[in-house]
Amino acid sequence: MARAILLLLTLGLFGAACIPLAAKTANLGTSRPVREYRVEAKQFSFAPNEIRVQSGAQVRLIVTSADVDHRLAITGINPERETVQGRQQTLEFLAWPPGTYAFQCKVVCGMNHEQMAGTLVIE
Repeated sequence: MARAILLLLTLGLFGAACIPLAAKTANLGTSRPVREYRVEAKQFSFAPNEIRVQSGAQVRLIVTSADVDHRLAITGINPERETVQGRQQTLEFLAWPPGTYAFQCKVVCGMNHEQMAGTLVIE
């Protein structure tokens, strides 16, 4: 009997400790305003090359290419979107977790392709 009470008490304390975490996680999926940013890809840069967003924001990048095909990829968050010359593409994601992330072109677009990079800062 004492073991059963101890087990129930332990489970109750553990469960109570998890409630704030569960509530925070549940709020990440709620509907929130979308923050839009326009990004132009061109040999061999992104404009802008630094994007700052608030943690927890729903982000939409509208990506265009001025010259050849490119692919914008954000390391650590994993969204990526191919941009075809003359067409607009969108890339949406939840800005989470906070940190600094590199983004780069993932399609070889010329001799200076490896220099085509930028930074996403989630504050």
